[in-house]
Amino acid sequence: MHKAEKRTTMKPPSPEPRYRMGATILASRIAESGVSDKGNGAWAQTIRSAAAKGQRPNCLCTFPNPPMYLCRFDDRYVIKRMPGTGFLHAAGCLHYQPRPKPLFNAHPTPSAPSRGTNETGNLKLTFDLSKRPPRCLVPATSSLTDPTTARLSTLPGLSLIALLQLLWQSADLHHWHPAFEGKRHWWTVRNRLHDAAARFRVKAQPLLDRLYIPEAFSHAQKQAIASRQKAFLQPFRAQRQVGRELIVMIAEIKDITPARYGFRLFCKHAPQLAVFINQNLLNRLKRHHASAFALHQAHPHTHLMMIATAGITLQDAVCIEQCALMLVTQHWLPCASEPEVRLLEGLVQQGRLFVKKLDSDCRDRQTPTVLLTDTRPPTALFITETALNPARRQALADTAHQSGFAWRTFSPVETIWPELPPLEPGHDTG
Repeated sequence: MHKAEKRTTMKPPSPEPRYRMGATILASRIAESGVSDKGNGAWAQTIRSAAAKGQRPNCLCTFPNPPMYLCRFDDRYVIKRMPGTGFLHAAGCLHYQPRPKPLFNAHPTPSAPSRGTNETGNLKLTFDLSKRPPRCLVPATSSLTDPTTARLSTLPGLSLIALLQLLWQSADLHHWHPAFEGKRHWWTVRNRLHDAAARFRVKAQPLLDRLYIPEAFSHAQKQAIASRQKAFLQPFRAQRQVGRELIVMIAEIKDITPARYGFRLFCKHAPQLAVFINQNLLNRLKRHHASAFALHQAHPHTHLMMIATAGITLQDAVCIEQCALMLVTQHWLPCASEPEVRLLEGLVQQGRLFVKKLDSDCRDRQTPTVLLTDTRPPTALFITETALNPARRQALADTAHQSGFAWRTFSPVETIWPELPPLEPGHDTG
């Protein structure tokens, strides 16, 4: 396969970063699983002391050591990458993110500010967050609006699916490192999304004020979880059908069954939550996301993620107004086609380090599916619908060269896919 440029002989960094907090060296697992703020160990005491003093850790993946920050969620401290510094990390580091370039930036997204400051990112959305009375001069149906579509093409801003992917990216859930194996459960996914959402505001209000993401279900905590859920929904209960505020909900769909009026959605980790969708909206959802439904049925271990705006009835029923879906693998990596599922599963099984590209509102054929970060230089992997003609091959080569990446292509029509680029010599992913 062709490459954009020769690989360098630079010594690869440690793929599992450690952190320096003053004179103390901390292990990499803190970034994914965190440390309890009630622990008595040396690490817990060091982190509590650093948090109280406002000290920041540094990642030891390369020199100079990129800055990090401490984030507290519930009763745990985790170490996070400072927003906008992903490219400062070594390519093999789990915090690495390529510098935004045309090759890996299909649409503009707001930069995520740090939780450690008072700065927040303001989002502009293409969908409504309140149920408004209809205007007399506006037709009841419009060719511009479909509640299930990814975007209103005539309006600037983020669609539902673009918002979900922005949060997914801000939470670093599109990154994969072998160290994540067995650690990425719903508790981790939910906490990372929650932490990412805390950095954004919508119409001068914190996004978290109206964002509902089900807590990880526990029989022992069933009543406490239900109480917190009820308290969150209470301010949104509708006293009337119009002029009411809507929530934004992110959840995994477990099942869709007929109800007395319309259909009921059962969400994982929220079995007690009554979520309803009408027939017309469900039909549009199935048409627009037919491939996601088909892939989910063919691959039972995948997760069908939903983002929706919804109103709350006086009976605490959640009634969906607009909805979009995103399929993710069993490791919570977004996927949109059968070849992508195969490629991602193969990369995980082989213990590779990579970043999955997110593509919400456009299908740019010049952007890669995956960026391998355990090669020098990083390797862009393209999935092509058909065999490449010379012009297409040259276009991909030019695009990759401009970004400083090597590149490979994978075609679903090929019976045997090409071998993946080898790991950088000495790069241990174990």
